[in-house]
Amino acid sequence: MALLLESPNLVALLRDRRALTPDHPLFTFLVDGEEAGSYTSADLDTQCRRVGAALRPTHPRGGRALLLFPPGLDFLAGFLGAMYGGLVAVPTYPPNPMRLQQTLPRFRAIVQDASPSVILTTSFLREMMESIIDQEAPELRRIPWVCIDALPEGSEDGWTDPKIDPSETAFIQYTSGSTGIPKGVVITHRNVIANGRLEVVAFTPFSGRPVNVSWLPMFHDMGLMFALHSMVVDAHFVFMSPLDFLQRPMRWLQALTKYRAEMTVAPNFAFELCLRRVDEKKRAELDLSNLRMLLNGAEPIRPHTLDRFNAFFAPVGLRPTAFLTCYGLAETTLMVSTQLRNTPFHEVSVDAESMRLRKLVEVPVGTPQAQRVVGYGRSWVDRLLIVDPETREPLPPRAVGELWVQGAQVANGYWQRPEETQAAFGARLANGEGPFLRTGDMGCLDGEQLYLLGRLKELIIIRGRNLYPTDLEQVVEAAHPLVRRGCCAAFAMEENGEERLGIAFELERTQAEELPPEALRQQLAGLVDTVRQALAEHFDVQAHTVAVLPTGGMPKTSSGKLRRRACNEGLRDGTLPVLG
Repeated sequence: MALLLESPNLVALLRDRRALTPDHPLFTFLVDGEEAGSYTSADLDTQCRRVGAALRPTHPRGGRALLLFPPGLDFLAGFLGAMYGGLVAVPTYPPNPMRLQQTLPRFRAIVQDASPSVILTTSFLREMMESIIDQEAPELRRIPWVCIDALPEGSEDGWTDPKIDPSETAFIQYTSGSTGIPKGVVITHRNVIANGRLEVVAFTPFSGRPVNVSWLPMFHDMGLMFALHSMVVDAHFVFMSPLDFLQRPMRWLQALTKYRAEMTVAPNFAFELCLRRVDEKKRAELDLSNLRMLLNGAEPIRPHTLDRFNAFFAPVGLRPTAFLTCYGLAETTLMVSTQLRNTPFHEVSVDAESMRLRKLVEVPVGTPQAQRVVGYGRSWVDRLLIVDPETREPLPPRAVGELWVQGAQVANGYWQRPEETQAAFGARLANGEGPFLRTGDMGCLDGEQLYLLGRLKELIIIRGRNLYPTDLEQVVEAAHPLVRRGCCAAFAMEENGEERLGIAFELERTQAEELPPEALRQQLAGLVDTVRQALAEHFDVQAHTVAVLPTGGMPKTSSGKLRRRACNEGLRDGTLPVLG
């Protein structure tokens, strides 16, 4: 295993990887479980030089190159090729022609905000976009398009190295927008290299040349950084389209088996989806004994998900220590904390009322009002503080406050948003110490273990009591088998000048399909009452609104995160599909 820890930028990283291991398979793309294409580091470097040679003469250094690619190898060539041309990559996802009303506005907003000097794409996608441009987005015609699959062989010989300084911007990562309008996070080459070094320390493979498997979208920070990590450690990165996974989760598990993968990453909902779609007969086809690192992050981690996944897949070799809980965000390039390798995930049983009072008080398992809370591991940033968001004073261990961080992987700020950049990235403690990044996430530290409790902006305050959406959602999910796990949202609704509690959740597809229509109607009638009762018993709070949604009706980001604000707005304006 040949590690690369000193490359000053991403262009140098790939060039160094080619010099060390030119013929190793680096990236392999799967379609329906079969290999559809592969790049060695030499292949990828050649394609990137071809893209860079096409861009450098006609586009200003530091201009933005919007990436418009379907999942696959072309995205990687476009992403790194933009940097080979001295440009800044802007990953995005093509608007869905079948869901233009939902997907086109975000795409157009990114185009307007980033002001790209060029759009990189494929010939097929350029043709597909033609009717969308004509009918919905004529402004896109004013931007030059480059189809990277149509660039002539041999043109890479005209490439010259742009000699990128580590402080230059590598790409602009638009946030998923789970709590607001997406913003462009400015990520430098230094940020990416710093994040890569931390990942090497945290996830260094046990032996040999590792294989990593992924279905995560590369326009999302976790999927993108996982792919780039493979270049640092010389891993073989095997990946598929997110749609392939969502349609058939077994494809992911089968790839882990086939390629003897050592590491994979996914948000919590993916493990729930596997539990819903994989039965014992399908499980018998799998062998997960080589899987050493099963990272769970990007959304709240449910302890019962970890329990059930471990128990169900233990018969096919899944190690109880494989799960690694982790926490990160686009504003830190990705990584903030992870559980240590080869250790069981950490959890505590805490008094639910104490958390609402912003303290972590342990109680015996089974105690009334006890709640399981998962630890997100130790911090890998230079400094992580828990801070009172009002007084800006650091808080002691086990006190709940906002996470503030410092480190080389903290981004430069938000693209063309100086006020928001100063507020988030320029935070200072009451004594003037700083600057820190305000993450907007609430949590606490107990020793080296980090616990997360929700978003500051999503905190629900009812009659002076602090309620965390994730706590409420866990209780609702456990209240009835018809509540679909990972598809429940709790949020504050304003009524006559007061904050009230709103709940929305999807019906569990499998459970609903097994019931005849009349029985389902009867179940639905009592379902809302059951949820209300569970909330009253656990939190002594009355839900103002409980909305039952059809399967697939919950607003989510492109990376699968709940969009609580959009859910609230959809209920208010009547656009959310409500069954009861």
